Amino acid sequence: MADMMNHHFSTIGERLADVFEEVNPADLMPTRPPIFNLTETTDDTITRLVQGLNPTKSCGIDGITARLLKDAGPEIIRPITYVINLSIRTASFPSVWKVGLVTPIHKEGPMDDPNNYRPITLLSLISKILERVIHEQVYAFLRNEDFFTECQSGFRKGHSTTTCLLDFLDGIYNDMENGMVSGVLFLDLKNGPQKGLRFGGSLHTAEKAPTSWPKQIHSQLVRIVP
Repeated sequence: MADMMNHHFSTIGERLADVFEEVNPADLMPTRPPIFNLTETTDDTITRLVQGLNPTKSCGIDGITARLLKDAGPEIIRPITYVINLSIRTASFPSVWKVGLVTPIHKEGPMDDPNNYRPITLLSLISKILERVIHEQVYAFLRNEDFFTECQSGFRKGHSTTTCLLDFLDGIYNDMENGMVSGVLFLDLKNGPQKGLRFGGSLHTAEKAPTSWPKQIHSQLVRIVP
């Protein structure tokens, strides 16, 4: 059962991506997109991110807990900063950080069908710190370039499913008051987090930073927790 789940979760992204037509972001962006510079981080940033870790958060395969990182912070901040900057500088993502402890959670339907399970993956907390470093830089760039539409609630600070629902209902109520009829199309993306949709290029050109760095994360290994 564990081997079946492991194969299912490790290959479902590629299998589902084959169903979709590849999209070239260049067709959706301006002729000369703004330049994004991925820069190295600082000890102060890593200290802030480490201290912001939830001490009860589960750790990954390396066994390094959030409590350990927080308590040993003053002694290990500089080495963590060095490793993260080395990853950015060399466009290399440590292979051990790609190994996730995966627990399949049954959703509904027959329990012998892997499609009826939702994977919960535990990754190295240090890899999550690196992810946060990259996220903050990319998010700030996209926000400064007005990339986000006001209709987007996902992945935006101060927005959630609640704000999305409020905006949706507000539009329907306005249509009703104006004697109009609203049509709604709902899409249910099965196994959404595992779809791994492919794009034909980068949204923005990266300068002074390795453009191949994001590709290093794609080939993530998984391990099933019995």
